[in-house]
Amino acid sequence: MNRKTSRTLAALTAVGALTAAAACAPPPTTAVVDLSATQVDTSGGLVVDGEHIADAELLAAAKKEGSLSVYSGYIENSEKQVIRAFEHDTGIKVDLVRLVPNRLAERVLSEQGAGRLGADVVRTSDYDIASRMREAGVFRAHEVPGYDKLDDTVRYHGGEFYRVFDPLYTFAYNTVLVDEKDAPTSWKDLTEAEWKGSLGITQVGAGGSSLALTRFQEDRLGPDYLPALADQQPRIFDSSSAALESLARGEISVATAVVSSVNIAAS
Repeated sequence: MNRKTSRTLAALTAVGALTAAAACAPPPTTAVVDLSATQVDTSGGLVVDGEHIADAELLAAAKKEGSLSVYSGYIENSEKQVIRAFEHDTGIKVDLVRLVPNRLAERVLSEQGAGRLGADVVRTSDYDIASRMREAGVFRAHEVPGYDKLDDTVRYHGGEFYRVFDPLYTFAYNTVLVDEKDAPTSWKDLTEAEWKGSLGITQVGAGGSSLALTRFQEDRLGPDYLPALADQQPRIFDSSSAALESLARGEISVATAVVSSVNIAAS
């Protein structure tokens, strides 16, 4: 049984769980992932909510291996929800190593170079990092079920890696420090004087989602937006999870954040 088998199962079952978690919605008051609503059939392999994930031979081999290791650059609370769903659906234990994308790349490339890569699955939001890992031989090509229905914005290099979801960025506020009537309701509001010194943002090199947010701010909000944001003297974090933790502690009042992570943290 090789690592490709576990990697395939993880990639496929992660898609549905993470897409559900990323839906734009008010903070929930119940569990973010409702496992009781998932229909799992293992009588002839693995079928989740009607989608064929693995045949009986593949599922049996993955279970025999017993566990898999995931190295991830995604926010920890989101990944734990994905893992919770995966373990429920498959009965396979997952060990998570979570690092900010740049540190993740350093570890993966270092281990790969030494011939001691400990990851069965690698997840990152940064295309450049994924490309460097591919060039270093980290990934194995594999055609997932439904491969022919996927286009080249989802599958890359003959299935060496895949894009599984798009994070939705928003801004969050601490409800103890900020009244709802005073909360920001637009990106432009973040440049208002009342948030000076109390705003948290994630540095652009933290990952692909941070880069995408910065590109959106430059392209859609105009050339004056980022300088105005800099005038706010924001606290700059290396990861959005660190920014959310600081927000929850009341060290900042407002922060940019991924919707799914805000929902999970609030729940």
